[in-house]
Amino acid sequence: MMNSSLPSPFGRHILMVSALLIPLASADLYSTAVLSDSPLAYYALGNAAPTSVAANSGSLGAALNGTHNNVQYGAVGALVANSNTSITYGGSGRTVLSYNASLNPAASQSFTVEAWVKPVIGDASPEGRIAISNRQATGNYRGWAFVQKADESSGWSFQMFNQSGTTPAITITGGMRTPGFWSHLVAVWNAGTSTATLYVDGTAVGSQTLAGGYVANPDAPLVIGAGDAVNPGANGYAGDIDEVAFYPSALTTTQIVEHTDNAFSFEPTEPYETLLAGDGATLHLRMAEQASWRSVATNLGTLGSNGNALHFPGAVHQVPGALATGGDTALRFNRIDKTSNDGGYPTVLPNLPEFQTESFSWEGWVKPAAEGAGNAQCVVMNYNSGANRTGWVLWQRGSVAASSPAEGFGWNLRLYNGTGNNRTINITTGNAAGGYTIGQWQHLVVTYDKATQTAAVYVNGVSVATQTATAGDYVPNPGTIVPAFGGFANGTENPFEGDMDEVAFYGSALTPAQVSAHYANGTSTSPATPYQDLVVSHAPVAYYRMNEAAKAVVNNAGTLAAAADATLVNAPEVINGPQPPTYAGFDPSTAASRFNGDDTYLEVRNPAGLNFTGPITLEAWVQPAAAQPNASANIIGHGGNDNFSGEVFLRIEGGNYEIGANGGKASFPVPAEDLGSTAWVHLAGTWDGTQWALYRNGTQVATATAAGGAVLVDNANWAVGARGRWKNGAGFPENPGGAARVFNGGITDAAIYNTALSASRVNAHYLAGTGTVNDPILTISRPGGVITLDWAGGVLQQSDDLLQWNDVPSVTSPYAPADGPSHFYRLRY
Repeated sequence: MMNSSLPSPFGRHILMVSALLIPLASADLYSTAVLSDSPLAYYALGNAAPTSVAANSGSLGAALNGTHNNVQYGAVGALVANSNTSITYGGSGRTVLSYNASLNPAASQSFTVEAWVKPVIGDASPEGRIAISNRQATGNYRGWAFVQKADESSGWSFQMFNQSGTTPAITITGGMRTPGFWSHLVAVWNAGTSTATLYVDGTAVGSQTLAGGYVANPDAPLVIGAGDAVNPGANGYAGDIDEVAFYPSALTTTQIVEHTDNAFSFEPTEPYETLLAGDGATLHLRMAEQASWRSVATNLGTLGSNGNALHFPGAVHQVPGALATGGDTALRFNRIDKTSNDGGYPTVLPNLPEFQTESFSWEGWVKPAAEGAGNAQCVVMNYNSGANRTGWVLWQRGSVAASSPAEGFGWNLRLYNGTGNNRTINITTGNAAGGYTIGQWQHLVVTYDKATQTAAVYVNGVSVATQTATAGDYVPNPGTIVPAFGGFANGTENPFEGDMDEVAFYGSALTPAQVSAHYANGTSTSPATPYQDLVVSHAPVAYYRMNEAAKAVVNNAGTLAAAADATLVNAPEVINGPQPPTYAGFDPSTAASRFNGDDTYLEVRNPAGLNFTGPITLEAWVQPAAAQPNASANIIGHGGNDNFSGEVFLRIEGGNYEIGANGGKASFPVPAEDLGSTAWVHLAGTWDGTQWALYRNGTQVATATAAGGAVLVDNANWAVGARGRWKNGAGFPENPGGAARVFNGGITDAAIYNTALSASRVNAHYLAGTGTVNDPILTISRPGGVITLDWAGGVLQQSDDLLQWNDVPSVTSPYAPADGPSHFYRLRY
């Protein structure tokens, strides 16, 4: 409530103002202040990544599921004939299974534990690098652990404890350990003889008997990749781990050798997982999960989960699908540089031989959103584009409306024979039955039959072109190139722009009747058989419905709403953000994202509403780490593009805070107290038509005259915590490298405006964050003769009599009331 009035010269508008600096208790005062200035994009950050589950395929099922923490996914697995991947531990990651009595039998019960391990570090820490720990490591130790020994020739150690201090009662050491090579570790406890035996690569390397037996771990979790479930880096293991299993029995030497031989065999007699299940594994962690922040294209084909694919962060999920029955959704692909057709968001397939068969079919529903480019859009990429090309590729050429496209009309299927860039099949479908119309769904199928050396392309159920090999037989991609659709797997080359739905790969050539049936079913509003059932009945090795939801989405609270929703990449750590009492304008539970200076960032893409010129404000609360590993570290960035001809940034560079674009920048040395501190710093930068201005904690600290502000960047994205992806940016999303300018430290409440906030508004935001508002809260002025109200937060109310107060609807600061009867004004919090 305000306590004084301001009469003439402001006419009949009466303002009630405060006379003091007032601490405010509103938990959302800061966001209210920000939103009152209509940012285009506003990201609260601090979003936790979905839990990453280590799924148990053993007989006890989900009861023995674990949780991956700070690990890397998708490393090549231990099984020679299986595409199953493994988990990589970097010394601080771990996989934790909550305590379960079934994994901790008494010494009177036999058990076996096994795993495949591939260390990348040759030496051990003084305490030993623990690959798997199932011990209570406080007081008198109990349980067991696999430990990597310092001497490679000493290999591995299996330790068991019997509650007699911290020294193992059993230590069996042996086998070779070579960094970069897999070792098969198996430990067997035989309760009948109180004997433990360690096997390395199928060979028993030692046994020990312990009178009275070991003492089981009574309550601690089982930990993979570390010796401790709580402390990151405790005896941290560095390397890959795969196929972890536990059995409530003592496996025989014969069984163990069978496991080793199966894994090393190119043609095992049965799948590894079937062998372990037959031997009674209650726990079997395949370690094949993908990062929980990744959206996985779920495979419904015969490869099962081994054929799951990965959607690139930034693809648009769950757009309306192709099938006439409705209800299902599709995936939308886009291009970072629409002029040169570079930089995209492909769906990346696992590199499996089942995608490289001598006969094959590919099927999908496609809806192109752009004209075929000279640097063509790639629908499916499954070829080696090197000196001697192998495999096949499907290109988009000109639409039916195109004007004399250089590469022709329709779709272009190319198959290579392994000699130079010779195409033994080169079909272009033309602009008649084989053409396409931009913005319309089309059922597209390509096939190749080795027996007849004939390829065919089908459009909407009808064969529109066939060709017999002209330069010898087709040679499949030998697996040197990762296949993808929607562009090249590297995310930089030949992206497709448009929607895709119901994508399938087959290891044989579909018949014309099958293709026709799929099209008829998909276009029927009441098919006799659900479309997905029909496709599955024809045994695709991979079938993706393309209906998955986006993962790790950060919703935009700004005026562009969902059009500028963003995606957290590589799961930044969640930390406490600015919180009361120091930052009383924030909710007590406010969180922030801690970016690691390496690969974590917020992918914002480049929505049309964020690609603007002229006045701009970039704003965020930051907690910089003590050091930045990159010379430039972006807090908020648009680009820079590939040659830095377009860039907008709020960043730390060379020890300075900087706000700017191609036309100039304002810079201020980062105070020492900002680095490595628990304090939060409010940063804002503006261009108001004449100069860049930089603000720290509400105070202007630097200016620089510049002719221009925000610039159009048509070929690079926005990002928070990094340089926005540019068309040729390599290594995204997992390994973008130093060129990505990833920030090291915490960021929260990042905002982008297409206006220049005034110095008073920037200060008001800072004060709102600290929970104080300066005298006066609500101001009245008359710039250019127009009565104008300014305020820093809350809701503007008016009254005719100081008794009845009503909210003024749909107004934001600054506000110019219409001329008329006298009114009083105040703010409601």
